[in-house]
Amino acid sequence: MEQKQIFCGEQFPPLSIKHPWLVSQKAEEDDIEDQIFYTINDPLTQYRCRIPEWVGRYIDGCLHGWVILYDYPHEVMWSLWNPVTREIIHLPPLILKNGKPGVLEDCCLSHAPDHPSSIIFFTRRDEQTIVFCRLAGHQENKLTWTDMSYMEQLKNIINDVDDEFYLHCPTCCNGKVYALSKYNVIEVDIMVNDTEVVINLLPFTGLPYLQFLGICSYNHVLKGYGRDLFYILIEFDEIEKLRVVYIYKMNMTSMMWEEMEDLKDAIFFIELRDDKAFYSNYMPNIASELGGYIHILDQMGKVMYSTNVKDKTISISAMPCAVPKRYLSLWECSFPGDHRELFSKQEKKKDESPESHLLNIPLDVLGKIIEFCVGIEFLNFRAACKSCLLAAPMIRWDNGNGLKTYSSVSPWLMVFNKHRGIISFTDPMFGDKYFIKTPQKLIGDLRIHYSKYGWLLIEKYEPTNEQNSFVFFNPFTGDIRELPVGGAVPMPFASSFCFSAPPTSPNCMVFGPGNYDDSSWGIYIRRVSSKRPGYIIVFDNGDAGCDPSLRYPAFNGEDLYALLADGRLFLLEKIEDTDSSSRHVLVKSPRSCRGPSTRYFLVKCDQHVLLVIMCEFGESIEVFKFNDFTKEWEEINSLGRHIIIISDNTCLSIEAKMREMENKIYFSRLHSESEKIVFYSLETGRYHTSNDKNIKESFEDFFGTKYHLYPHTWIEPSWS
Repeated sequence: MEQKQIFCGEQFPPLSIKHPWLVSQKAEEDDIEDQIFYTINDPLTQYRCRIPEWVGRYIDGCLHGWVILYDYPHEVMWSLWNPVTREIIHLPPLILKNGKPGVLEDCCLSHAPDHPSSIIFFTRRDEQTIVFCRLAGHQENKLTWTDMSYMEQLKNIINDVDDEFYLHCPTCCNGKVYALSKYNVIEVDIMVNDTEVVINLLPFTGLPYLQFLGICSYNHVLKGYGRDLFYILIEFDEIEKLRVVYIYKMNMTSMMWEEMEDLKDAIFFIELRDDKAFYSNYMPNIASELGGYIHILDQMGKVMYSTNVKDKTISISAMPCAVPKRYLSLWECSFPGDHRELFSKQEKKKDESPESHLLNIPLDVLGKIIEFCVGIEFLNFRAACKSCLLAAPMIRWDNGNGLKTYSSVSPWLMVFNKHRGIISFTDPMFGDKYFIKTPQKLIGDLRIHYSKYGWLLIEKYEPTNEQNSFVFFNPFTGDIRELPVGGAVPMPFASSFCFSAPPTSPNCMVFGPGNYDDSSWGIYIRRVSSKRPGYIIVFDNGDAGCDPSLRYPAFNGEDLYALLADGRLFLLEKIEDTDSSSRHVLVKSPRSCRGPSTRYFLVKCDQHVLLVIMCEFGESIEVFKFNDFTKEWEEINSLGRHIIIISDNTCLSIEAKMREMENKIYFSRLHSESEKIVFYSLETGRYHTSNDKNIKESFEDFFGTKYHLYPHTWIEPSWS
């Protein structure tokens, strides 16, 4: 591992205020701990030093220029350390009931210790109390901890308070302290006088309503910086894959949350922890090439998820194996001798460079320049200004017009860009991109449930209706067909829906699995062309376990194949028979790389049903074929002339239109640098990208790739 410099004793690395830094501790053989500094954009480069005040302690945060330190895992001894003055404040042992430390959640320092109202406090989920210590005007030997219950105050603010309503994620904003409590933001009003500390909880605002959150785990992050208050929601799917990241900023005038479309030259860093909820920090005005990201470090400290807020993609990268688990972002700290003044002067000089003369170029010349721009570059050029918009009209396409012969018949990766009102299509072989405007009826929050036959089944959020609307959409013809959702048996709440044939066919049927009571679940079935209401086939919960959601359905004749969350195959024979509940089969997944983070994908290939099993980050891929006679899985090593195309909600298989695509599995992932679509070759056992017919990058797993946060899926072109 590269180590550019090693600093010891009083020396510190030349930290730049324009670059985000992390620091962790590494224990050496002589029991002396080194602090290791990393940059987020280059974690393999290390700067090492030894800070005596940190030896034997871990870092819980950096607020108001002070580092919060504690002993781990006991969390009894806490202290505050100022990296500028080297002052350290030792807090008294934090021992609560029965002489044992309490289960502490999140820590907050209301003000710098010399502020007259400064306290350090923790929220406790188990006892629903606040534990605080007054700092201002007190000598170390007179500091004490106080444990205060807040439940009665919370009940006066929120009706029907239960165990899920507790304070967490406290943060400072504009001289005030705020915290989360389930769906609410609470103001923590702290008043300090000569004799006591009074803490009052006040209502502030609710959280943004997010319609399409799944049933999986998610984290709330509330972060204040200066006068700005941010809210971030992070959602994971059933295998702990980062699925969605939303970021909002509070408009203090209208008291409304506003979704952020771009972080520009700012970043967030969030560390997920198993013993605590998380640690977060915000850094504005960093180097321009590094801005615009929300970096999320997983609980094991091994994987960094980097969300690009502007283009709504998530890149994953592996942290060095030697990186310890505890991290701290250092942009709020100031070290002596860190050359900040020099960095500031250099950056100011750079900022004073002459303004670009791009906008002085005539429109016809701009038009010539745009001919060399494709995909995201094209959209960015159009969005730059009115002149660029006029010089670069929107690219449109129709059946074969301007497209390669291959492209018009091969599945494309389709992405809805909600903020720009654009739908993009990416050619998996050549990487070409095409765009259309999103129809007015589909502008807003939506979820893609299924893609087949060139049609999408979309659920659209309807804020004024009791139930969301469902539509079929063919983006190639622009045809939108509404699916009735009312009647005696309304559409159930389900995480996925699918259909058996194009909606133009009289045989098209819609299926939706869901829970109906504590002991049963069922599959909702509705024939699209019939005026008759839908009906439900009911199953006992024991048939499917705790999660009845069916994934990646595949239809073979009159039979429905689908996967349960644990990889078991659910086979429902004669789906149109209302008594089909007595003719269903559950088949265990084959022996493979199974584990808590294993992904399963089901797809119909020719006349067979195939199962693709993939480890968490694609380290291993296996393919199996289902034997309809023995009801068992058989491993296969080749797809022949076929390809498999996989996304989070759709799996397709077709005969390859080009020899270079045969025997490969395409994913809805892009290479982080080239932005080419990633595929897995069963012949080489590795991942690749292609440029035209030339195979490019070769790698072993998904590190160094990224995926979309916007609604996306694979779709087969169809102009009928």
